Amino acid sequence: MRWLGMELFQQPGARTTFAPAGAWWLAAGAGSIVWAVAMPGMWLLLAATGAASVGAAAAVRALMVLSGRRRAADDWLRNAAGGRPVLPRYAWRERQLRAACERLRLARTLRLVVRRAAEGPSGGFGALRPTAVSENREGLQLLASTLERVDHPVTPAGMLRVIDLITDGAGPLWNAPKGAALEEAISSTLAVLRRRPDDPPE
Repeated sequence: MRWLGMELFQQPGARTTFAPAGAWWLAAGAGSIVWAVAMPGMWLLLAATGAASVGAAAAVRALMVLSGRRRAADDWLRNAAGGRPVLPRYAWRERQLRAACERLRLARTLRLVVRRAAEGPSGGFGALRPTAVSENREGLQLLASTLERVDHPVTPAGMLRVIDLITDGAGPLWNAPKGAALEEAISSTLAVLRRRPDDPPE
């Protein structure tokens, strides 16, 4: 989803991580402008092209670094459902996951899935009717309502489970025969999502 990609750039150190790529692109742009205005020779155009290529490679490396940091944060937070204090280096990701805008986006997505499932094949699901969603309509609506109650705290581990439920194309939400699996996924997600710090671990 688009907002999942944008989250990469909202973590601490993102600007510093992308600084080398930006510097190379700035050099490439300056070289291109000089070449276009002054036409000093092909060597400057080739140098600008090379700088742009190096900048692109640096941007790819920066994306890999940021993705790795977020993945490490998510892996730790998934296992912190029992009430462990969040490590300071992962606090930024906890804030992202528990933000009201994130909760409401996920809730809207769940309600859209339920609404389109009720419309049948003509609602955008092709020839396959999503029977798993139809069978668990109330559970999905309860999950959406829990997310929408932004005055009630939720756990980052539970939020990650909601994201997994929505984004896993091979998961029970998107597979018609998996009604029982979807019911279990909704139940376990709600349990983790609502967990309080003093609740015993699973």
